[in-house]
Amino acid sequence: MLKKVISLILTVSVVLSISSCSKVKKSGKPYINRSENFADGLNYWTEEDQTDNFIAFKSPDGEVMLYAVNAKKPLTYNPDGLCDIKPGEIYKIRYDAQHISGGVAGVMKAYFLAVYDCRKADINTLFENGYGKRWSGWSNTFLITPSVEGNDFIALQSEEGGFDLFSEAYGKRHYDEIRNIKFPLEFENDETVEMQFNVFCNKELTDEYITGCILSRNTSDEEGFLFIDADHPGESNDTDYDSINKASVGSLYLYNMMRIKSDVPVTEETRRLITYEEMMEKTAGELGLDNAVYDQIYSGWKSMQDGEFEYAGYHTEPPKNCDILLFGGSFTEDVNMKYDSNLKIQISDWNDNEKAPKRKYQYVALFIKCEFNDLLPQD
Repeated sequence: MLKKVISLILTVSVVLSISSCSKVKKSGKPYINRSENFADGLNYWTEEDQTDNFIAFKSPDGEVMLYAVNAKKPLTYNPDGLCDIKPGEIYKIRYDAQHISGGVAGVMKAYFLAVYDCRKADINTLFENGYGKRWSGWSNTFLITPSVEGNDFIALQSEEGGFDLFSEAYGKRHYDEIRNIKFPLEFENDETVEMQFNVFCNKELTDEYITGCILSRNTSDEEGFLFIDADHPGESNDTDYDSINKASVGSLYLYNMMRIKSDVPVTEETRRLITYEEMMEKTAGELGLDNAVYDQIYSGWKSMQDGEFEYAGYHTEPPKNCDILLFGGSFTEDVNMKYDSNLKIQISDWNDNEKAPKRKYQYVALFIKCEFNDLLPQD
């Protein structure tokens, strides 16, 4: 009897072992790790025994592809027939993959070499390895990610039409369309700026409703739409601009920005609004500013009024009355203007990483139009 039990256990063990091995699917293609030793050559490298969450989608050429939701490698993978997947679904896959990049044409592709396990997953674990947005911009033909802070999502065109959107905050949603809503802003100096709000929405919502919500700072999915950005097409296809930036500063943000050094250390990041009236009426002490910092800010603010503000010694802005957004912290030369999902203007460093040069500035002042601040208060 004991021999029969042992024999049965051995048999089951062998069967389970064979069953486990049978799950592995391999393409039979070679694993290549090398770099071509000439200019614009191709680089080959492999990933082995990786596990990631993916969203399956159908690419413009009809192939079903996989997008890896991982902050360290937001890449598109070709499953190469090694797993049975359906567009719009979420999967957790253990795999080996081949990468190829470089070349004159700028190749960047990846395909599976082996799949050890492929199973359906759900939105609750989709973002467990972080959220990466390699490609941004609403005009992308297959992958859409936001250009603003605070609305992290991944959206892909759906086979049934419209878009499937995946978000840690909102879960999985479906929208009928991307709508580009345009309307004029008329300021007191007779300047007119055409704004454009780009949103995911369903067809029953009107432009007026969406515009009213955004201007009231109601930009969350709870309103029935999701704000993407305010990118606006210029006079030609290669001169697109951000309509919020144009409405708030009038031209390139660099021409409306002042970096300020201070001997007084700034121990934490700050953001504050100083209005035109406050600059007219209050002293450095009343504003809580060091005299040397106040003098530089006042000089830039007054130069804006007189049309004498210069950036890098070669550009002068047209005369305008401005409020000031003053940011405190630690900044390099490479600061830029951005805004969040509530349309509050922020700044960030292009060089905000471990290899950044030593930071030299304790403050950045951004001069914004008073009329814009009246429309979308920045305090």
